[in-house]
Amino acid sequence: MDTQNNIKKGPEEMNNHPKENPKDSLLDTIWQTRYWYSGIFLLVAISGEIIVITREITQNQGIINTWLAILEHNQGILAAAITAATTLTEGARFIMVIAHGVKQIIDKWLDKKDKEFRDKLRAEGRAEERAALNKAWQDWLARKEDAESRGQPFNEPPPNANPE
Repeated sequence: MDTQNNIKKGPEEMNNHPKENPKDSLLDTIWQTRYWYSGIFLLVAISGEIIVITREITQNQGIINTWLAILEHNQGILAAAITAATTLTEGARFIMVIAHGVKQIIDKWLDKKDKEFRDKLRAEGRAEERAALNKAWQDWLARKEDAESRGQPFNEPPPNANPE
């Protein structure tokens, strides 16, 4: 039964490699760089083989000697392809790690600045609130004193007595 279920799965269900997750470590980028590595390797290897084959065929030394010369150059071509692909993909991964570290440092700095700015705005808001409340109390007290000086009754509630 299990093998029948596996046969019925489509290509997207069978392709169970890990999906890119922004919370994953940048050091765990094997799945992201494998295509670049393969592409660079094939580009260098095929280009090298084309150059060697073209050169050996144009020298016209006979079929056996041509193939022996091509096989002799394969070691160098494959070494160059592996070196180029590894250097470029690992170099890019190294740059990604550095960029990720720099981004984290900048994000922490921006978060700190954002928090400082929000704290400053809150403090200013509280100061404005206190100033408005003080002014309301001063106005209320002035009206009360004015009413008392004229001998009129004053039954207006204090500013913080009426909840809004």
